[in-house]
Amino acid sequence: MSMTLEKLMEYIEEKNLTVLRLEPKETYDPALVGLMERFGQEQPVLVYDVHKVLQILEDSGMTSEEAGEWYDYNIIGAWVGPSTPGFMITITGAADVDRARREADNDGDVDKRPENGGHGDDSASGAIGGEGESGADI
Repeated sequence: MSMTLEKLMEYIEEKNLTVLRLEPKETYDPALVGLMERFGQEQPVLVYDVHKVLQILEDSGMTSEEAGEWYDYNIIGAWVGPSTPGFMITITGAADVDRARREADNDGDVDKRPENGGHGDDSASGAIGGEGESGADI
């Protein structure tokens, strides 16, 4: 079953879910994949396709390197609570995501994400904002 963005937003409203969206919505909504749920999580979160997010950043004028760096520090690096969206690396987009991250890592910056040996940075800000109500934007 295929779900359109409109149907997804109707479902979120119907279930009274608190979700956060990347801003501006008009820019990032094409990268939305759907909702993700897992054990121990109170409610689902929105999920974006990483490859599409990177492509959107490049289409806005960033180089591949800049897009990878922006994504790592301002999007995936921003934690704004349990409604923070998830980001999925698809099988078909994995090579592009890996390329963008390698290019960003080669500019001398240290990748601070914990899964890459860093300590993270809970104070990161950027494209993701604060916790909101049902259908809130970030």
